[in-house]
Amino acid sequence: MSPTFRRLTAVSRSRALPVVGLALAAAIFVIDLEAPVGSGIGMLYVGVILLGLWTPWQAYPMAAASLASCLVLVDLYGDWSALPAGTSLNRPLMILVFFITALVVRRFVNLERQALEHLEQLGDFKRALDAAAIVATTDVKGRITYANDAFVNCSGFSRDELVGKAHNVVRHPDMPATAFQDLWDTLTSGRPWTAVVKNRRKNGDHYWVRANVTPVREAGAVIGYLSVRVKPSREEIDAAEDLYRRMRQGERTGLALRAGRLVPTGWRNLPYRLRALSPSQRIVAVGATQVLLPALVAWAGGGAWGVAAAVAAAALPS
Repeated sequence: MSPTFRRLTAVSRSRALPVVGLALAAAIFVIDLEAPVGSGIGMLYVGVILLGLWTPWQAYPMAAASLASCLVLVDLYGDWSALPAGTSLNRPLMILVFFITALVVRRFVNLERQALEHLEQLGDFKRALDAAAIVATTDVKGRITYANDAFVNCSGFSRDELVGKAHNVVRHPDMPATAFQDLWDTLTSGRPWTAVVKNRRKNGDHYWVRANVTPVREAGAVIGYLSVRVKPSREEIDAAEDLYRRMRQGERTGLALRAGRLVPTGWRNLPYRLRALSPSQRIVAVGATQVLLPALVAWAGGGAWGVAAAVAAAALPS
């Protein structure tokens, strides 16, 4: 549905529904005049107020409630003495119901309007993202479930050739297996992964991307992965190309990929491993250290090792 058609439809409804509501209110008023006093026909005005759910005129619900209240009071004028016993509060309660209904209708309409605005914003964001980045989603097995136009155009594959296939259909042979092992190790641990990647086109050519892959969760469980890839800088491409070449040739670089980042190997990797611990793992590690260090102090008997252990224990947070 085009925006122009939606605007025309909204204008048409904004003019027609108030007229329908006014006519319906007039019909209910005539029926209520002829009905016995206390028959409750006036509650039909609630239907007039509910028309506010379909009209874009924001003031309609309160205006309809006010009109219904006035008509109920006019119908009651002169018939107060004829009211059956115990029904004198029916009309005031009826008017209260009218305004409560109007407030509920207006609240619902406002929430619906906000939801539509958010959907439009999400649509604008998606269109902007599609224009600026390659976007794809996969299931937990790595099979492509969505590919935007930029992905189709850059890869050279048709959408039918991509959706349902494993994402490694665009994997370039120059990419070392350890890079993708790091990708899956990171994702299966629930963390996002970012790195510069060389992808293969259908015709055998290639293109470089800075890939940002993150788990997609639903009800706390990972149901797939979202990949957003943008164009890397020339410096990023040169650095990645040199690193991957050395990794393929088996050179000892002293570096390794962790969550897509280059980190030192060996004992120099300890700070990075500590930072990669989850909060619960850090709590366990700190607790274990605080239990073991006092024992080490006692065992060292106050010597140099005991002094060092005591200093380390004091430095830990309690």
